[in-house]
Amino acid sequence: MAGKFEKANEVEDQMTELKNTKYDELTTPKAFYCTFHQEYAYIKALFIVNFMFEGDDIKVKQATEPTDIVWENRHISSCGRKMRWVIAIILMTLCTFAAFTFLLWLIKKKLMIQFMKTPPGLDCVVVD
Repeated sequence: MAGKFEKANEVEDQMTELKNTKYDELTTPKAFYCTFHQEYAYIKALFIVNFMFEGDDIKVKQATEPTDIVWENRHISSCGRKMRWVIAIILMTLCTFAAFTFLLWLIKKKLMIQFMKTPPGLDCVVVD
């Protein structure tokens, strides 16, 4: 029982070390949304395409309606999303091909067993 708690403490120490070494990377937001009180500020912000802020390149674009935003996986780029889609299609194709091949193999085995019991074209007469 003590071994399990030692493993938990070891994992917790690893997580703490990771948090301490990569704190800035882990807590840096990937996107943020800003609202404006005046339309003048909103229009001016849309004309600013890129600017630097504390060493980071900031890109400004108009947001979609808040109800249309999928908040999960915001850190995954569109290229990464497309790659995942391609990989999923390839895996589904391979699984379908494997299932089809397996079914053909089963049918072949069944026919082989049937032919072993009674070969085709052979008429056996039972002698009493």
